[in-house]
Amino acid sequence: MFKTAILLLIVPLFAMFPQQDDSIIAKIGNIEISKQEFQDRYELTPLLGKEIRSDVSALKTRVLHSLIAEKLFSLKARDMNIDTSEIVARTLDGYKKMFVRDALYKKEIRQRASGTADSLLTLYIGKASEVWFTYITAQDEQQINNIYALLKKGVSFDSVYTAFASSKDTLKTRVGDHDTEVEEQIFNTDEQTFTRPLYFDNNWYILKIVKRINPILTRMNGWEEEYKRLKQTAQERAEGIYYKEFMVNFFKDKKIRANGNLLKIFADKVDEILEEKEQTRKSDTDKVYITNIDLIEIENEIGSEKLSDVYIELNNKPVTLKDFISYFRFESIGTADIDSKSILDLLNSKTRHFIEQELLAEEGLKEGLDKRPSVEHSYKMWRDNYYFYLLQNMFNDSTAVSDKEVMDYYVSEGKKDNPGDEIKISRISVDSLETIEKILDEIDEGNSFESLAVKYTGGDGTEGYAPSASFGELGRISESMKPGEVYGPLKTGGQYTLFKLLERRTKEKQGSFESEKENIRKTLEQKKFRDKLVNFTTSLAIKYGFSINQEALANLQVTSINSMVYQMLGFGGRIPAVPLSLPAIQWYNNWKEKHDIIQ
Repeated sequence: MFKTAILLLIVPLFAMFPQQDDSIIAKIGNIEISKQEFQDRYELTPLLGKEIRSDVSALKTRVLHSLIAEKLFSLKARDMNIDTSEIVARTLDGYKKMFVRDALYKKEIRQRASGTADSLLTLYIGKASEVWFTYITAQDEQQINNIYALLKKGVSFDSVYTAFASSKDTLKTRVGDHDTEVEEQIFNTDEQTFTRPLYFDNNWYILKIVKRINPILTRMNGWEEEYKRLKQTAQERAEGIYYKEFMVNFFKDKKIRANGNLLKIFADKVDEILEEKEQTRKSDTDKVYITNIDLIEIENEIGSEKLSDVYIELNNKPVTLKDFISYFRFESIGTADIDSKSILDLLNSKTRHFIEQELLAEEGLKEGLDKRPSVEHSYKMWRDNYYFYLLQNMFNDSTAVSDKEVMDYYVSEGKKDNPGDEIKISRISVDSLETIEKILDEIDEGNSFESLAVKYTGGDGTEGYAPSASFGELGRISESMKPGEVYGPLKTGGQYTLFKLLERRTKEKQGSFESEKENIRKTLEQKKFRDKLVNFTTSLAIKYGFSINQEALANLQVTSINSMVYQMLGFGGRIPAVPLSLPAIQWYNNWKEKHDIIQ
């Protein structure tokens, strides 16, 4: 898939792909897969082979079969009333509130800001949006004011520049690089004249404008990208204006207090876990995170009695400590400062944010925004993916392999001339998307994957050699990779994983039973797990039925760009634009054989 670089985009999802008509690609029971949903999942999920144009038809078919499997599992989960489980209900409620808040933001802020954004864009493209400058810098305000006084009296800028400039380079700045007050001073200054003293980037400056450029009006190379950048800057600034106004008005009469004793209990448990994780981090500046597994441990240690205590009274609606802890399934707890005061301050800040988020979601639900098609589309997509992985976990306890099975496999493999292939990989698994973003940036800067694996996970940065099946999902994916390729991120066991296939080799001979048995056990467990999933999915396909609109699938135009895209959510937060992993179940041929027999 990815060779040496991964395309990372952080944009509002609506900006990526235009909305298509909602023609149906497939029907599964009473669920439909629209063109829009298929394209979202295809374009915004890292896929092996996407760049090979000759394989587009086959890849689209594989993606669709994966989506059908996901919907089949969702149908089964609902038949099982799995949403009556407390943890499932809380998780689904979290998804719904997240997308409702986003819809409220679009209604109250983005839509209202559109006129102001257009006006700002007109202003930006009508004048220079890029300037080149030299500068004088000073250590404090008094010194910069003294220099400015000399310049105002007629002392040559160049002579002062020679004495006080820390760099002799001519630098560039663009509209959007600084706050509006600093930007106004810079861009309203004529060529060959200087600005008043300006404070930015933690220092004092006087800038002399060397050249003013309008890339759009002069149609310079790259002017189209500059137009897009200015349009985004205008939109963000306009939304910022309306965001401040909305938040002040919405929260001005709301006064809510939290139970400080319960916060302290929670903070102490978080502190204990983070202190343990601190021992393995590479640098004092690296953040450590609380995972979903950690949250379960914290809840068990606190106990049901305290978890049921009211943490916040929210518009006469009691919010328990358990409700608050559940919030962190969607909101990360990560910090580089591991001490009790810092963690208490962090959770106090998170409490304020939680209150804001709950009240905003409540407002959106009151306005019926959960019924909007865009909200329902996002919610159902994430719900169905969540249901798939919940039901998949049912098979984890039924794939145990006995010692006799391991020995039988060892004996049978020993009779073969070719003991099979093995792979060697380098893997990075981390707790947060924020860290994944940082790693991708470092890859883009030229750092080797193996060195980053050492940095973020320890060890020597490599794993193997071992049969691909012993690596589980990563091993299955590696079967379609070439050495040197990188894949990810994907969600595995509550973490985000990137991995690189380093080498693939054919084993020359089988090792001793003791050296082979654990890899054999893992291989057999994975085979059992995969076979059970295939058979279960096949049975669901027969039970619920499905149909595919082959013409619509063939005519759907897709791109060959592999990218990781974040969806920026209104009122804060971001998530992957779509669930990061698609089910990869080779069930279709199995279903076809049984279906043909039945027919």
